[in-house]
Amino acid sequence: MKSRAVGAALALAFLVAVGLFVAPLAGKIARPGHAGPLTDPTDFAAFYCGGKVLARHADPYRATPLDACERDALGESNMTIWPHLVAPAPLPPYALALFSLVTFLPFRAACVAFFFGSVAAIGIGIVLAARLGRFPFAFVALASFVSLGLGSLALGQVVPIAFAGLCASALALRAGRVRAATAFVFVTLIEPHVGIAAVAGLALLVPRARVPICIGVAALAALSLAAGGVALNVEYVARVLPAHAQSEVANFRAQYGLSTLLYQLGWSSDWALRVGAASYAAMLALGLALARRLRRAFDDDAFAVVTPCAAVLFGGTFVHDHQMSLALPFAFVLANYCASRVLLYAATIVLAVPYQTGIDGYLGGLLPRHPVADPSAVLARAAPTAYLAEDIWRPWIAYVNGADGRSPAQMLAYKLPTWCALVALGVVALGPGRRAEPARVRAAPVAAN
Repeated sequence: MKSRAVGAALALAFLVAVGLFVAPLAGKIARPGHAGPLTDPTDFAAFYCGGKVLARHADPYRATPLDACERDALGESNMTIWPHLVAPAPLPPYALALFSLVTFLPFRAACVAFFFGSVAAIGIGIVLAARLGRFPFAFVALASFVSLGLGSLALGQVVPIAFAGLCASALALRAGRVRAATAFVFVTLIEPHVGIAAVAGLALLVPRARVPICIGVAALAALSLAAGGVALNVEYVARVLPAHAQSEVANFRAQYGLSTLLYQLGWSSDWALRVGAASYAAMLALGLALARRLRRAFDDDAFAVVTPCAAVLFGGTFVHDHQMSLALPFAFVLANYCASRVLLYAATIVLAVPYQTGIDGYLGGLLPRHPVADPSAVLARAAPTAYLAEDIWRPWIAYVNGADGRSPAQMLAYKLPTWCALVALGVVALGPGRRAEPARVRAAPVAAN
């Protein structure tokens, strides 16, 4: 226990040092007028503005209020974006309600607060993840930091929060603390399409969690209704989610879902999305079945939440590479039981690298680009009739993909390692296992709550 505590303290100290180093560096490379994690974290800017619009009792999914907020926010950094461009905030109302809590801060101050909050979430996640399995602490820390840090910090993504919640839920389940596990698993719903899988696994495989889950669902529903009312919640489900899927289906350069691959192969967007949705349902069912098998074989309740999350990241309609971090806890838990240690190490290393984000975000200036027309005219034509932000986002995605000088085969090559790593985790899980020593894996027994 002493060595574990020392390791946890060293990990936290390491991440604080990284944060203190990266923040000034980010300030230098993201001076006013230059994009960066403290001036324009792309995704956080949209979430911040969505929360701000919602706090003003306006519709955070429409193009017009988001447009004004995003331009004002970037103006704090002496930056502008393409005329008429609007980045959507496709999170559910309960998530935007949480972001509205930081909108009392100016945008630049909110960026700094979110950056250090994300660093803290990564540190907490690493400490928790190291307790899930038998990987060396340094390996878990490095894999998690590379995946979460490179994939999420620059963009202002929420994956580190979901990662910490998933690891905490798995550990609480292993200790028999069902109510705590339920509370932590709801944190993963900040990434709804992945978090739903963890909630489904908990509900199906841990009967004592069903009542707390019902209470949690009711609480989130109440928060969503209080924040936006019935009409906004209906709009989110009926219009925003389908529109966002349509706007991203052509985004093969950045999407890892089956829908974008099918669209790239010539399928219509409607059929690509239908098959992608069916594949999500199939992978969720497969993940739940595998979780049941592993839980029974090794008497480890942690599989109930980590396995479905990893499964739904393969296929589906909407998956970015920074979300692949949420498959790592499954690999860490598998480390207690699998016989194929070399394959598991290799799969974890490959999975931990956010290839697409790293290539686009850090090496983007070195990528080949096609000469394309100025998108202003296209965006100007879309703006007058745009209702949702996605109505403008879709032609922008087409422009960005058109400007990418890589061939479809080259884009596919960047995705293959991640897909192969997910398949390898499945092979390890289905292969011969060995029972771990309970004293080294399972937490000390506590009273079930």
